[in-house]
Amino acid sequence: IDNKDNLGLDKSIYFSGDEVQLSFRGTKDSYVTILNIDEEQNVYLLYPNKFVQSNFIKAGEIFKIPGNLGINLKASLPEGKSETLELLHIIVSKKESLFSAEETKEISMEEYNLFSIGEFKRAIERLAKLNRDEWTMMVLPYTIKAK
Repeated sequence: IDNKDNLGLDKSIYFSGDEVQLSFRGTKDSYVTILNIDEEQNVYLLYPNKFVQSNFIKAGEIFKIPGNLGINLKASLPEGKSETLELLHIIVSKKESLFSAEETKEISMEEYNLFSIGEFKRAIERLAKLNRDEWTMMVLPYTIKAK
């Protein structure tokens, strides 16, 4: 994953309802998995998902959300909170996606659909099954505040 050219998240602080912009460059042909982890260690699969299942990117290609994938991300606060810290985990692997849309439980939150994979422990267990030279990860923290 290449983060040069000011790629990554467009901001470190979002207000609830803001559109989140993410970009990065693949350094090798690989498969992309993007997970969002909230303060309660709930993990949501952002990409791939039931709407966009092909997650292969070529070396040198810039991955963008929003972009030509038809995916939009909106910052949203958990009910009853005025501020929260969340983490995006961008995982690229040589062989396959870390999780598939079929493994998720769809949850509706306001007008958004979230794809839950359960607790953070499950994501770590899945990574542990791969050889360390088969994947890399970039973690991007961000804050969401009430308007």
